[in-house]
Amino acid sequence: MKRFAWPLQPLLDLKIQQEKLLRAEVYALAQNVIFHRSQIAQHRSGLGTKLADIAKLELSVRLAGQENFAKYSRAIEKKIQTLTEQLDALETQRNEKIQQLVQIKTSREALEEKRSEAKADYTKAMGKHEQKQLDEAAHLAIVRQMIETTISKPTHKRRQTG
Repeated sequence: MKRFAWPLQPLLDLKIQQEKLLRAEVYALAQNVIFHRSQIAQHRSGLGTKLADIAKLELSVRLAGQENFAKYSRAIEKKIQTLTEQLDALETQRNEKIQQLVQIKTSREALEEKRSEAKADYTKAMGKHEQKQLDEAAHLAIVRQMIETTISKPTHKRRQTG
């Protein structure tokens, strides 16, 4: 039986490769999103911890600490705002990549289905072809046997003169 060769196989291979690359990109973006969220959480936690520490101080020391905390918190809030903007951009980018991934995956699955159908059709056609060849070979064998039988048996008897 001839080997099955599907003309759209290179396209399917390309879709599989694109899907792998997009999965890697989505994974990297997800890791970056997690990192940014943890940074934001750490900064917010740090602000809460510093405020709690200042609240424990004596009144005379607390006023100076509150002034320093106000400057520090403004800087940290700017940092948190920057991280939040970056996080929003990363999540948007990740969502776009996920949409692309879904499209490529759908396309790949459709191509795989077409390939399966084409292979089933090919296998069926090759089976019919092989059966036809076997039938022809059997028919030829029967015809040869009939011819040999006919040739080996004399059709008329010779008369003996005597």
